[in-house]
Amino acid sequence: MVSGDLENISFDGIEHHTVVNQFYTGSNIYIGGESPEGKPLLRARSTYNTDHPINETDIVALYAHESFPGHYFNSAVNDLLRRSSRPGFERALGTMCTPSVAFQEGWAQVGLQLLYDGTRESVVDALGPDFAV
Repeated sequence: MVSGDLENISFDGIEHHTVVNQFYTGSNIYIGGESPEGKPLLRARSTYNTDHPINETDIVALYAHESFPGHYFNSAVNDLLRRSSRPGFERALGTMCTPSVAFQEGWAQVGLQLLYDGTRESVVDALGPDFAV
């Protein structure tokens, strides 16, 4: 299923929705699934709570955290690894209060940096001084 790189994988399974009357600002729910031919669908539902108005800078940071390359990308790659039997079924489960949760949140927190050469300075250079905070 995974051939050594992710070059031919389309990470386009995210559906974006707005919600109201929720306690959170944004979320990502990974659904996964596969086509009748056995191809991974890499589906997810990303939400933004419009009761929590935020500025453009914060919506970009929220998207990078919850969707791409944050939680969605991390979950999709974990799904592909699980389907390839590397490292096994545990990859499919998010277990609270474990080191994997710390990794997943850390990955999502540095999502923008992952897109821009891995540094905060590159993010600021690309997106502007609001991202320096």
